[in-house]
Amino acid sequence: MFCPPRGRRGFALPLAETPHFIEEKGYRPTRDLEANGFYWFISQRTKEVFESVDPEGFAFVPCDFTLPDGSKGDQRYLCDVIRELDAIDEEKSKVKVEYEGEWKAYNPMGGASIVFDEERTGDAHVFKQIHLGGLICDDVLRDACKSAKLTGILFRDAADL
Repeated sequence: MFCPPRGRRGFALPLAETPHFIEEKGYRPTRDLEANGFYWFISQRTKEVFESVDPEGFAFVPCDFTLPDGSKGDQRYLCDVIRELDAIDEEKSKVKVEYEGEWKAYNPMGGASIVFDEERTGDAHVFKQIHLGGLICDDVLRDACKSAKLTGILFRDAADL
């Protein structure tokens, strides 16, 4: 499986070959963002929005993209959020914190309300929260994605999980 280098996010570069995706006949058209294992498969428009809001938060690898008729599709990329932070304000958040020895995890199952420490997030608009599954973005990135009418992106409010 194609996945991030052990112990970090992003891509092990250089890749042996350019990733190639083929849109199959009979399926819905590929959206601006598609989940693809450990990475996202994104459009040029999505890349431009991400880079305009938080250029240090993402890594990209160009891909070849073939349409069902065999013609070349628009420019696409594999994308990963590469910034990792531990930014949850545990005192203000309502989330289960589980420990097993040195290992810690935040468990939002059963409902949670997560608040982030703005000093720890700094200028970041997107990051992977350490000890919690999923990725975190702020209102600036969410609003930019919605304004661009990007497809395939779902948002949930961390204050109401």
